[in-house]
Amino acid sequence: MEYFRTIDNQIRAGFAFRIGKLASQYETLAKVLKLPEVNRFDATLTISLLHSLLTNTEEHRREIIDKSDPLKPMFKAFVGEDPRWGISPDMIVEDTHREGKARFRHLTNHLRNALSHPASTGDEVTTGYTTIPEGEKISRFRLVDAPDSGKGGIQKWQCVESLTSQIPKALKLEFQSYQNSEASCKKRLFKDGIPYFRKFIIEIPMSNLKQLLLELSKVLAQPLLVDWDGEYIADDIFDMDQSAFVDLSQIKAQM
Repeated sequence: MEYFRTIDNQIRAGFAFRIGKLASQYETLAKVLKLPEVNRFDATLTISLLHSLLTNTEEHRREIIDKSDPLKPMFKAFVGEDPRWGISPDMIVEDTHREGKARFRHLTNHLRNALSHPASTGDEVTTGYTTIPEGEKISRFRLVDAPDSGKGGIQKWQCVESLTSQIPKALKLEFQSYQNSEASCKKRLFKDGIPYFRKFIIEIPMSNLKQLLLELSKVLAQPLLVDWDGEYIADDIFDMDQSAFVDLSQIKAQM
């Protein structure tokens, strides 16, 4: 079980730990200082930390595809199977990336892409995030991953190699060549003669985004624990004494 004690993994786990610690410390500080709503920046902090964490998570997921890893079952589970994450299937507004249900690995990838930048506020569906207010307070985030939509909602020309590696065969999509030249690498997606746009749209309440941030950082931080067995998740990891963690002095020197 070398995975648990590699330098790379502990750097990743340390990053996840600090992200979760920052989020939990802010919650505590805001309550102690009794910050009024107008001076609380929960949404900004949550979005910033979650995007960094999901980027880290996606890189880790790609590294363990062909390896034995305790986190593999987490990524393979369908959205909604594990209530820990606070994400349910009914939050998904639309998903044309696949036939059937989305898995947790799909969710983390879509959210990572959507949180990269704010979306345009026009009628076109483009990758990014927007807020859904409730009065003066942000109640939900609308997150979109639409890789085929360009500026103005116009369908992008893309390299066929990257498209074929990402699209399930069950969708039975066709490719239209750029300038109708089969020699061109550039293609567009079609289905039954109509341009096809892959879209993943989900609306998540602010409280559920916070839950996802904290719980995912907890899980990814577990390899820092001296006695972690690869299965048990210590929910109190952010409150533990330093003696519970491996010595990171060697790792810090290499960062």
